[in-house]
Formats: sequence, C-alpha cells, structure tokens
Amino acid sequence: MVSREVPIGVRAYGIDNTATVPGELLAWQLTATGDWWAQIRLTLHNRNQRGALETELWAPGAAVRPR
Repeated sequence: MVSREVPIGVRAYGIDNTATVPGELLAWQLTATGDWWAQIRLTLHNRNQRGALETELWAPGAAVRPR
C-alpha cells in the first residue's frame, strides 16, 4: 500500500527497473549455492526522470557487466 504522503507524481511514475544504469562495483560475494553476487552503488531514477534515489544493493552477478 502506498502512503498518501507520497506525491502523486512519484506514485504514478515509479522507479524505472528496466533501465541499464551506470554504477560502482564495491565488492563480490560468493553465496552458499555457488553463485556470485555484486555489491553495487547506483542511482535509480523514476520514469519521468524528476526523482532519483542513490542506493547500494546486492545484485546477481549476471546483472552486472563492465562498461
């Protein structure tokens, strides 16, 4: 459920999770199942490009590629 305190423009456009964005690779971690995950720092933008969120997260290694 979305809070009514969040502006309608943010709720309507949401974060664009289809975009390929530049980021900074911070670390690699091997999981117990043998998969590699990358800790990355990046900025996520909403679809109208007016809002942004800088964040750090873990992503599957297959989702990360060099420039």
